[in-house]
Amino acid sequence: MAETDRNNVNTDFEISDYPKNDCLKLARFFCFDIFEITLIKILVVATVYVILLITLAQTYSLLHNFDLKYFNQHAPTYFVLQFVIVSCCGVLFKGPKCLEKLKELRMFVPKDKKDEIFKKMEREARLVNFGVITLLLLGSFSGFVILVPSEKDQDTYFIYDLIKDFMLPSWKIQVSLMCCIGCAFFTYVTVANFCQFIYCSFHIKRQRELTVNCIRKIHALCESRACNCEQHQEEIKETLKFVILYQNDIIACGYYVIKQAWPVILSHSVFAGLFFISMLFLVLTVEHTFILYARIVPIIVSSTLTGISVITLGQHLQDSTVECFNELCTLNWYNWNEENKKIYLIMLSNQMVPFKIKLTENIAINYSLGFVLCKTVYSVVSVLVHMRNAKYN
Repeated sequence: MAETDRNNVNTDFEISDYPKNDCLKLARFFCFDIFEITLIKILVVATVYVILLITLAQTYSLLHNFDLKYFNQHAPTYFVLQFVIVSCCGVLFKGPKCLEKLKELRMFVPKDKKDEIFKKMEREARLVNFGVITLLLLGSFSGFVILVPSEKDQDTYFIYDLIKDFMLPSWKIQVSLMCCIGCAFFTYVTVANFCQFIYCSFHIKRQRELTVNCIRKIHALCESRACNCEQHQEEIKETLKFVILYQNDIIACGYYVIKQAWPVILSHSVFAGLFFISMLFLVLTVEHTFILYARIVPIIVSSTLTGISVITLGQHLQDSTVECFNELCTLNWYNWNEENKKIYLIMLSNQMVPFKIKLTENIAINYSLGFVLCKTVYSVVSVLVHMRNAKYN
C-alpha cells in the first residue's frame, strides 16, 4: 500500500511502496536482483578470475610473438575481455550501491490511476521493461554466435589457440560449446551493467517529471482563487518548498548514481573505443565470409541499440530539467507575497543549469554526444576504407 507523506503538501501524489510496487520490477530483477543470487554471484566472480588468467596468458603471447599481423588478429578479443571485467565489477559493486540509494529516495506516484500523467509513466515503464529484456536477449545471442567455432579460429580467438594446443581432440567440440555459452553470459553481464544505468536514470527522470506536474498545479491555484488570498499564498509557499526540497533529494540521488557509474563509464569508453578500432582493422584486413558477418552484425546491432538507449535516456533526463525551468518561467509570480517571491527566486536559480549526466566537464550523455560519436565512427571508417583501397590499388 502506498502511503501519504505528511510532508507532501500536494494531495495529488502519494509515496509508492518502492521497491515492492516498482514499475520496472522486471528490469530490476534481470539487472540487479539476479546478481544477488549466490550461484550467479559466484559465476561473475569466477568470470573475472578466468578472464584475468586469459589476459595474462594472452599478454605474454602478444609480447613473445609480437608482429602487426598477430596483434591485429588478437587485439579485438584482448580489449573486449577488459570490457567484460569492468562490467563484472560494475554489477557486483557499483550497481547495488545505486539501487540502495534509490531505495532511500521517496518515490511518488499519482493517486488517481486514471490521470494522464500516470498512464504516460506506465506506458514508458512498459517500454523500458521491454527494451531492457530485448537488449539482454540480443546481447546474449550476439555473445553466443561470436564464438561459434569455424575454421582458423585460433588465428582470431586466443582461447581457441589454447584449446588447440592443450585440449584433447575428442573434447574440442564440448569445450567450444562451453566457450560459446560462457561468452553469452559475458555479454549478458555487460549489457546488464548498462541497463542498471538505464534503470536508475529512468526512475530519476520519472520523479523529476512529477515535480514539474506540481509546478503546473500552481497555475490551477492562481486561476481558482484570488492572488492576494492568504490561503492561496500559503499553498503556493508549501508547494514551492516541497518541490525545492524534493528536487534537491532527486539531484543528490542523481549525482550519487553518476559518481558510482563514472569510473565504469569511463573504463567502458576507453576499452570500447580500442575494441571498435581494432575490430575495424581486423574486418578490413581479413577475407569477408558468411561466418564473419554472422558474428559481427549481431554484436554491432546489440552495441548500437544499447548505446542509443543510454544516450536517449540521458537526453530525456536533461530535458526534464529544462521543462521544469520553462514551467517556472510561466508562473504569475508578480502577485505573490515577498516570502513566496524569494522562494521562487531560489527555485529559479537552482534550475538555471540543467541536470546532466556528465562524463567530463564538457561531455555529457545526450544527443550531442551521439552526434559526435556518429561523426567519429564515420571518420574512422572512411580513413580505414581509404587505406584498404590504397593498399589493393
